[in-house]
Amino acid sequence: MTTETLFSLIGGLEDISMEEKEIELAVERIAAICRKDQSLIPVLVRFLGTGVWSAREAVARAISILGALAEPHLIEALTSENPETTVWALGILEKAGSSEAIPHIIRATEKSSSKIRVRALSAITAIGKWNSLDFIFSQIHDPQWIISKKAFTCILQLLNDSQDKLEKQKNQDSEKSPPYASPVLEACSRLLASGDPDVHYWGLRILSAIPGNESTNRIIEYLNRPKSPMAHFAIRELAEKKDSRSTDIISPLLNRESDWFKARNMAAALAVSPTEEGIASLVSLMERGDPVLSSKAAVSLSRLGPMAEEKLLEIISERNDSVARWASVALGMMASEKASEHLFKWVCREMESKGDPSVPLEVLALVPFTARADDKFMAVMENMLQSNDWFLRLKAVEVLGPLVENSGKTINEIIHRKIKAALSRAASDSNWLVRSAVFKAIN
Repeated sequence: MTTETLFSLIGGLEDISMEEKEIELAVERIAAICRKDQSLIPVLVRFLGTGVWSAREAVARAISILGALAEPHLIEALTSENPETTVWALGILEKAGSSEAIPHIIRATEKSSSKIRVRALSAITAIGKWNSLDFIFSQIHDPQWIISKKAFTCILQLLNDSQDKLEKQKNQDSEKSPPYASPVLEACSRLLASGDPDVHYWGLRILSAIPGNESTNRIIEYLNRPKSPMAHFAIRELAEKKDSRSTDIISPLLNRESDWFKARNMAAALAVSPTEEGIASLVSLMERGDPVLSSKAAVSLSRLGPMAEEKLLEIISERNDSVARWASVALGMMASEKASEHLFKWVCREMESKGDPSVPLEVLALVPFTARADDKFMAVMENMLQSNDWFLRLKAVEVLGPLVENSGKTINEIIHRKIKAALSRAASDSNWLVRSAVFKAIN
């Protein structure tokens, strides 16, 4: 009778219309039946591999309630020929398993199913914590990327959990490595000493997640090795650490780096702290003429504050080439009052000297022209509206549009009339996007 009741309850769980309260009552009854007759627990465990997901989830909850009574049967399920049974058993052990289950879970990682192996790593990490560190690190060497990545995320989980606890104590020295990090640092050093560049990748990523100078020092040591296979990635991780020493290391490397991808990473890494050498290296990168590298250099320069701003202003005042244009993009992203003032003058100069504007569209979108709506401003806008480039015309309309409602506030009446007249002419533009923007502005 008890078995029939159990089967009836489990069968009822497959009814997707059941409300949560009904499911909860069924789960409690199933757990009570199996607690009374423990011979039914293996039957219950076998249900983990069959039926609809909602029913399996409810059965898993019932097994979790049984706690230690169910653990031997869950361990036995790890050898099941049904991979779904094994995966669900691992999920329950992950939440409520004891250390006695770990050797059995480790054996489950020998199965060919990556789904089982990934779930087993989660369970080992949750149960074993730091005691499982050596085994987790050993899985980083696995040829399957999904297993290596899972091992990496498990290590990060251990680091994050420990860091959260440490931060609650509010006594951490930001320059020192936290006490829990020592075995991780040593394990990372072993990874970086291996001959597998893929393993170096994971080691560097783990080091970048560890607070303190010691992990930074190990990344720097790796960079200083001759022909480190993942040097370009180490540079990126060093930048993630936001260590001011990274500029001194990266600048000379960037100056002689010919590889496009590595140079791009180095440019991003130089955005950490402003130094004359770092700024000079980024300007040199813009001089190579590659638009992607120039763009990356401009973004990095825009983040380096007043020191970079002075250099960029010097460039746009003295040069009239592609470097000046990328310098203007960087200044536009800075959006400081000083940069905006100089940029506006630079744009006007470009317009006057060349007629059809060759100013980067990024600059025209970033410069706050509306702060100085005067005759020069209107000359720039009129020039943009007459451009052969529809996108440039659209940008002009988008700048002028918000000013239609500004009459008598910060814009004088004469300029306001010029704005309305310019928009009226743009209403017959050949491009429908421009016409649509005008309609939106005046209605």
